[in-house]
Amino acid sequence: MTWRHIAFWFLISGIMYTDIGACSGPNVTKKALLSSEPSEVLSQILEEPTRYESEILTIAGKFQGWKGPCQGGPPVSRSDWMIVGPSGCLYVNGPVPAGLNPAKPSGEMITVTGVVRLKKGVPYLELLK
Repeated sequence: MTWRHIAFWFLISGIMYTDIGACSGPNVTKKALLSSEPSEVLSQILEEPTRYESEILTIAGKFQGWKGPCQGGPPVSRSDWMIVGPSGCLYVNGPVPAGLNPAKPSGEMITVTGVVRLKKGVPYLELLK
């Protein structure tokens, strides 16, 4: 088993939180999630966006770049990209993962860590820097 296989199985077996201490700012909190499955967490964010607002989460899904099924336009900028799970789609605001092309996505499995934000009631993930 390679380290990538081990990392993948670790990610699908539970959610990781990132502690960034005092640098996190006043509007970032952490709460217990309803489920430990990354695909179910994405579903929960989409169903109850206000519950997860300002939480730091790590989620896994397929990279869809700029050509995915998310409804509406990008929440922050034209360079926002999409991550997709079995339960839905979420825009991500931040740099595209190294080696991936947002204009030609191939559905690569990725994991990202960021803060859940809302714009007009619609959730998106703001990547941590």
